[in-house]
Amino acid sequence: MKRVERLIVALDLGSSGVKAAAATPNGRPLSVCRLPAPVVRPPGGSELAREFDIPLLRRTVGRALAACLREAGGSPSKVAGIGVTSQREAIVLLDRAGVPLYAGPNNDLRAAFQGAAIDDAHATAIWNATGHLPSFMLAWSKLLWFREEAPDLYRRATHVTSLADWLIFELTGELKLERSLGVEAGLVEVDTGRRATRLAARLGFEEVGVPDIVAAGQVIGLTRPARDTWHRLPAGVPVVNAGPDTQAALLGMGVIDPGQTGIVAGWSGVVQRVTSQSVRDPARGLWTGRHAAPDRFTVEGNAGVMGGAYQWLVGLTCGSDSAAFAKADRLAMGTPRSAGSVSAHLGPAAVNMSRSSLRTGGFIFPVPLALETPGAGHLCRAAIENFGFAFRSNLEMIDSLLGHAPAGAYAAVGGGMVRSKAFRRVLTDVLPAGVRFGHPDSSLLGAISQVAVASGHTSLTSAAVARRRACRQLAPDAAAVREYDQLYAEWRHRGDILAQIGL
Repeated sequence: MKRVERLIVALDLGSSGVKAAAATPNGRPLSVCRLPAPVVRPPGGSELAREFDIPLLRRTVGRALAACLREAGGSPSKVAGIGVTSQREAIVLLDRAGVPLYAGPNNDLRAAFQGAAIDDAHATAIWNATGHLPSFMLAWSKLLWFREEAPDLYRRATHVTSLADWLIFELTGELKLERSLGVEAGLVEVDTGRRATRLAARLGFEEVGVPDIVAAGQVIGLTRPARDTWHRLPAGVPVVNAGPDTQAALLGMGVIDPGQTGIVAGWSGVVQRVTSQSVRDPARGLWTGRHAAPDRFTVEGNAGVMGGAYQWLVGLTCGSDSAAFAKADRLAMGTPRSAGSVSAHLGPAAVNMSRSSLRTGGFIFPVPLALETPGAGHLCRAAIENFGFAFRSNLEMIDSLLGHAPAGAYAAVGGGMVRSKAFRRVLTDVLPAGVRFGHPDSSLLGAISQVAVASGHTSLTSAAVARRRACRQLAPDAAAVREYDQLYAEWRHRGDILAQIGL
């Protein structure tokens, strides 16, 4: 393999695992490594509790970093810059010495009841400050859980920050909180970009410090000599915070200007439209956030767990080996539209996030089964159509708030689901405004772009143009578009009926 002189690296502590990528200094990706995240259920804790095994997480990041460098023909000594992004609601509590006491992923739901209690008393204040509800997804509910259920740990905690900011602290010794990540965790006011100090006081959490706020795309610090051998990077490498993984994915698809729309079809399904100012949904169904691009905001429709639901289904129908996803895709592609009248309701939908709760779902198909028995292909095809319909319904919610996107606009689509040929085909025919498909690892590409910009190799605008040019488009099938219009209406109708059925 050809040896390279200099590399930039992106690290993504995402919902689907730990990922690392190496790229040329101008942002051309060379390699990607993916490893499972070391998420555990703490012994004796709630069934809903999840947290990272912190020592193992460090080693996993180090292994992913080393693997992507080897594949790119480089080594730690060749790294000229690092960009870090992470899942949005993951937080870390640290003590006075900077030792992590707790690191929890998005799906740590131990504080569900505390979040409900906060919303009962303070929902309007939370919404006005952060543009996000419900509170069980925010840092405040977890802080309340630790104060009530683990007071010894809570008393030792002096700072709370994001997962990406913690990893940067591990690398550089600089403890900060990136602005858009802070908004996603509820720690930063979405309108002002400043610490949510009034909200903290209202909730009684003044004693836990929020680090200084920084903007995405900044060099936060330089790597310091490794205290152990987990990363083997030399000292003096600049480290950039690339912001939340979803917003980094938008950068990785070139979505930075007002009116542009990005769809991230990863572990969860997210639709974000870029705005030039903070816009609130009066119904509180759409989130308001900060983009990782400067002076930009987002309006978000969240379809819920998507890639995670598909992974579950593929495991049930096609096995768990490395060929299972490709097998499921072939079966879905070989199944006609409407999946033999099978309709999937696996969670992804147009959800009012402020009122999200457990819902009835599943597959609906004709009976008796003696007439036609649904197979794995029907189920996989129906699930993918479910995902396309969910994105369409979220786009409609955003359009109803902001008005339709400008003429000629399209939705850029990234995330792991774009590896699926069936997904690309269905989404092209389901979304009437048009779509273009980016890279499955668009979050890593966004982090790479941030490093390339921070190092002076390109501008954010030029990087975005290059990422947009790399997106690919399929031609819609006119007959499929007409059929999916009808199937979408039927899917919405069935979803409304299921919503009335209690669990």
